[in-house]
Amino acid sequence: MVLFSQKKPFYRTGYLVTVVLSVLSASTTLLLPISAQATSSQLCSGQVCISATIYSQEPNTIEFSLSSKLPVGWLGLGMGGLPSGMTGNDLAICWPTATGKGAIISQRAAAHNGQPSVKTTSVAFQVQTNKSMLSSTKLFTCTYSRPLNLTTSPIASTAKAINVIFAVGLHAVQGTDPQTAVLQKHTFTGTGSLTIVRTEGSSSGAGGVNGTSAIMSGNTASGTSDPSVYSQASLDEILANEALYSQLVKAHGKFSDGGLLMSIAFLILFPTGAFIVRFFSHRPEVFRFHRPIQVLGFLTVISAFTCIIVAVSKNPDSESEKDSPTASTHASVGLFLVCALLLQILIGVFIFHAFNPSRDIRTTMAKAHLVSTWGHRAWGYLILLTGFTQVNLGLSRYGQWPLGTETIWRAYDTWVVMVIAVFFLGSAFKMWRTRQQTRAGGKGEWDSRESALKVNNDPYHHHQQQQQQPRPGRRAALEDDQYELQAHSRQSTGGSGREEYIR
Repeated sequence: MVLFSQKKPFYRTGYLVTVVLSVLSASTTLLLPISAQATSSQLCSGQVCISATIYSQEPNTIEFSLSSKLPVGWLGLGMGGLPSGMTGNDLAICWPTATGKGAIISQRAAAHNGQPSVKTTSVAFQVQTNKSMLSSTKLFTCTYSRPLNLTTSPIASTAKAINVIFAVGLHAVQGTDPQTAVLQKHTFTGTGSLTIVRTEGSSSGAGGVNGTSAIMSGNTASGTSDPSVYSQASLDEILANEALYSQLVKAHGKFSDGGLLMSIAFLILFPTGAFIVRFFSHRPEVFRFHRPIQVLGFLTVISAFTCIIVAVSKNPDSESEKDSPTASTHASVGLFLVCALLLQILIGVFIFHAFNPSRDIRTTMAKAHLVSTWGHRAWGYLILLTGFTQVNLGLSRYGQWPLGTETIWRAYDTWVVMVIAVFFLGSAFKMWRTRQQTRAGGKGEWDSRESALKVNNDPYHHHQQQQQQPRPGRRAALEDDQYELQAHSRQSTGGSGREEYIR
């Protein structure tokens, strides 16, 4: 106790010193001029830093500055729309001139995460030439101004911060006209809240860049890491990973760029396999086509699933993928579909291999067959609808470059409407055909399926037949058992076995 009481004043002294230093530090920060505090208001990622400034002599204009931390092809900044995607945002896309002095800027918009389209012929953005240039180390700075009350993305004069999205493209822009130039897809993206700095003077009197792009420090943007220096080796690795990522995404399901896996599985193979059974179940050979088509679709999905797993590991912008709600939804639905397809295959195998046409419908196993058959059908339709939704999520997440958004979305919507229309029209025709056969005194839909379902081992039809034609009694059951024993005998002696029995 004595020792503690002797040390206690020292603890108090240390505490007081800490408090005094904290107060002095805070006071120093508050006393700094506005221009000195500007760096803390910048929004930075591992590839670019962004600032926003309103000058006292130009209160109705705001100036944005984007400075890259690595050699780039173009820089983009958007605002006024969704804070986590391109939809509805007014986009400013900037790239260096051929001489490296000044910059070229284009004003565009996007309805989805695809190639931005030109919505206006006159650009409301004005490049600040004395503040925009390509440095000797290929780092690019683009500074431009725009009115606060711009119709496409108005900013309140009293606003302290704005939500922005930004993108960094590593490939050069193709074309000289700002409004028709073709952009290669961005490599890095990010979002964040950009603080607006208010300072004295005017934009023209604030000076320009001094030959090198400043790599500024500031608030870290969402979806990015922050390496301080990009070597040529690391840049080459990024470009190689980007190329591999792009190819794997195309293979996964981006049919706008020639992808043939996930899109074809859910938009062509699975609907075709389901509709064959739906419309032609009275034909003997229908199930011989249904099974291989659906198995091919499942193998296609597994291949696409493997591609996207590898692609995510190679994505240079993997951090922003983690922050995207659309990406997480797309991944969750994709995992559900793979598991659902596995369950669907197991149900189909159970229906086919465990079916015994001589079994009494009143047994537990027979009832299980009936339930599993209807479950197989309903589960299949659920997978189809979920697959359509998954393709939609994929298009929304990965974009539709290089095609414009309107083209690919119209193609997707048209195809889905056609598939749904074929289902309902085909079902209506099937019902009409059944009624016509019944009125003509011929076989109904279920009767006409008799030979097909026996050959193809469909338990649903057998249960229906047993319900429509009750068994006469124990004698019939004994005869069925005798036929079953004969069938097994043929199998053991090398005969046709099961197929001879069901014929």
